[in-house]
Order: sequence, then structure tokens, then C-alpha cells
Amino acid sequence: MGLTPEQMAIVKKMKTQSKGAHKKVRHEEPVVGGQLPGGITGAIGRFVDYKFTEKDGKIAVSFSGVVVTPEEHSGHRFQVMHFLSESPYGSIEEAYQKFYGDLQLLGVDTKDDDHEDLEQIFADLEVLKTERRFFKFNTWNSTKQGARTRVFIQGIPDDEELAELDAQYGSGDAGASAPEDSGEPETDDEGDGSDDGGDDTAEAEDSGGEWSGPEPGEVWGYKPNSKSGVIDCTVVDGSVDTGNQTCTLARNDNGKEYKNVAWDKLIGEE
Repeated sequence: MGLTPEQMAIVKKMKTQSKGAHKKVRHEEPVVGGQLPGGITGAIGRFVDYKFTEKDGKIAVSFSGVVVTPEEHSGHRFQVMHFLSESPYGSIEEAYQKFYGDLQLLGVDTKDDDHEDLEQIFADLEVLKTERRFFKFNTWNSTKQGARTRVFIQGIPDDEELAELDAQYGSGDAGASAPEDSGEPETDDEGDGSDDGGDDTAEAEDSGGEWSGPEPGEVWGYKPNSKSGVIDCTVVDGSVDTGNQTCTLARNDNGKEYKNVAWDKLIGEE
């Protein structure tokens, strides 16, 4: 697969920043998460798009999906987000392990020789997008104020299930059974989860793939000072200043506000 100049630039930075993490984790078995109480279990979705973004030199990738079942949520869009950088929540290798784990759960064989090179993941993602591949997922939402629903990929349906899904909803390349994609990633949660389950806003602009800033109601980690731990905070409505690239955060545990917080101080959970 021939890569665009933008994709080649992403690959170059990923190779530098990953420090070989992708070569180590591509042989590991995927970790299935999300068997959590209070959420949807055994749901079916379709992979509809992906997008790489960059903020302050740190790369993130989002998977966009659409719900097939349960029927009451059919057609709803959601995202699974991976921040491919070291953070207070984990190492660079752990970040890539989660990313490659989800690729494996989507049916990508990252253990073959082609995956010695990072370039192959773009071909994989294009196949997933073209096929509109079916996959199983669970959802979970924490009890924290302002927390949003997270999606955990569980694998792909077995052959019998796929035959039934193809018969009912059409094969992936037939194109139907999903709303038209706007090309923009929707709002995501703290890292490897998904959106808050409704009217999502774009997290990155189509032109250049640059991050357009936090959205009111999003939950981010924040360290008020060098000695404190990471605190979960919610972006206050009306506080996002795109000119100065700052916002006001409200702590989820006690409501205390931090004003004029620079966007580059926001911490996304891995």
C-alpha cells in the first residue's frame, strides 16, 4: 500500500516515539476488557472509519463504529480512542499493547511478518473501513460525575453469526446500514473507550488532522502542581478559549475549579 506524505510523517514519528514497542506487542495475545456491570454486553457494531490526529507532537488514533445491535441503539455512532504516548496512566509499550490488542480483536493478524513495519497498519485499517467489519463490543460507564460511556471491543463474530449478520444487514462492502460518515472523529473519553452516547462533537478538524480543543463536558486528567496526582476534571461549559487555548476545569470529586488551564496540560487516560 502506498502511503500519503501525511501518513508517512505519522509513521516516522510513531517509529521514533514507540521505541520499538509495536514490534514487542504485536505477538502478544489481546486483552479483552469490558465485562463490567451496568452496561451493554454482547452488542454488535461495524467499523466505519479511523483517523490519526496529533497534539503537541503526540499521536492518537480513533476508531469510529456504528451500533448494529441491540436494536434500540441501532445507528448510534461511537468511538474507541488510543493515545499512543507515555502518560501518567501507563508506558508507551502499554499504550501500543492496547492499540495492537484492539487491532487483533478486530481480526487483524499483527503477528505476521508484514507487521514488522508500522506502515502495514494503514492497510489494515483501510480493509476494516472498506469491509465495514462487524465486531462485538461491551459498554461501561463509571459512577464518577461527568464520566462517559466507554466501549470495549470483544472480538469478531464467529462464522455462523457473520453469515446471519450479512444476510440481515448486508456484507461490509455493500455500504448500507450505517449513517454517512462526516470524516470527523467524535468526542471520546479518557483513552481506550468511546463517546458519551449522543450528540458528539468533532475532536479534530479534517484539514491537517490537528486537534481543535476540548469540548464542554469532556473529562480530562489534570495535575494542579508537580506534587499532586492526576485528578479527573470536567471541562466547564462556556470556558473554552480557542484564542488562548485555555479552559476552566471542575474537579469531579468536589467541584473545585481551575481557571485558564492550558490545553497542553490536559491529560488523556491510556
